[in-house]
Parts: sequence; structure tokens; C-alpha cells
Amino acid sequence: MRRAVLVLVILFIVLGAVAAISLYLAKDNVTVSGRACVTYLPGTIIQEIEFVDTQTGASTAFQFHQHSSSAGNYSVTLKNGHTYNVYISFCVINPENSQTHFTTTFQVNATYGQTVITKDFWD
Repeated sequence: MRRAVLVLVILFIVLGAVAAISLYLAKDNVTVSGRACVTYLPGTIIQEIEFVDTQTGASTAFQFHQHSSSAGNYSVTLKNGHTYNVYISFCVINPENSQTHFTTTFQVNATYGQTVITKDFWD
């Protein structure tokens, strides 16, 4: 009987630790969404927006699926407190001749409890 209680207590401790770690890691994430637009030339088609973490080098990208627009809505999950270089990829008429331009440096700085940031990017 004591052994079963001990195993049950250990199980609850492990499950509680896993839940606490998951919550801790999740609170550092922020959903960043908005609109990206390319005003390069007539016939420009936006293809991708990419966020490259300047601290870790990790890359997070959003692919636009429309095939005839210079703008589109995006949504990505990024680490709070990190700085990102933002790149927009696009083509002019021919999707096989893609170009990627550095757009800006973006600091994700959500306040405590904030899980969503809206940010538009223009190139």
C-alpha cells in the first residue's frame, strides 16, 4: 500500500513538473501577425516573409499562397525578447525569378501576459 502511494506521489510530481516546464516555455512565445506588402514594381507577387533570430540564427518563415498579389496576411510564432531580421521574398511576374530583400530589424517586446502582436511590414 505504501509503495502504491509513493508511486502515485512521484507520478503527480513528474506530471506537475512537465506541466510547469511546458507553461514556462510557452509563455515566451508570441504570435506576430499582420500584413506584408511589396511595392517594388507593377506585377510584383509576394512569396514569403522570413524572420531570422539575431541571437540564435533560427529562421521562421510564412509562405504566401496567393499567386497574383503584392500583399498578404501572415502569422508566425516568435520568441519574446528576441530581435529578428525581417526579409520579404517576391517576384515580378515570373515566380521562378524570386528576389529576397532585407526589410527591417524587428524587436519582439510583448508585455507580461501579452501573447499577440500585430505588425505590418512593407518593402
